[in-house]
Amino acid sequence: MSSCRYGLNAGAAAVAHPIGRFRIIRTRTNRQLNTAIQELHDRAESERRWRLTTEQRIERALALLEGQDTDLAARLRAVLQGDQP
Repeated sequence: MSSCRYGLNAGAAAVAHPIGRFRIIRTRTNRQLNTAIQELHDRAESERRWRLTTEQRIERALALLEGQDTDLAARLRAVLQGDQP
C-alpha cells in the first residue's frame, strides 16, 4: 500500500482542508438562518402593530356608536364585536 493512495504524500498539504470548507458552509448557513429569523421577527412585529391599530379603530368606532339606538348602529356594533347581526 502506498502512502499516495491515502493522500499522505507531500502534495496532500496543498489540498484544501475539508473542515475549512464546512466552516464556510456553516457560516453562510448561519447567516442565512439569522436573516430568515430576523425577517420573521420583523413580520411578527409588523402584524402586531397592525393588529393593535385595528383594535384601536374598532374601539373608536364602538365609542362613536355608543348611545345610538338605530337598527344600523346595533348591526354595526354586532359586526365590530364579532357577533352575528
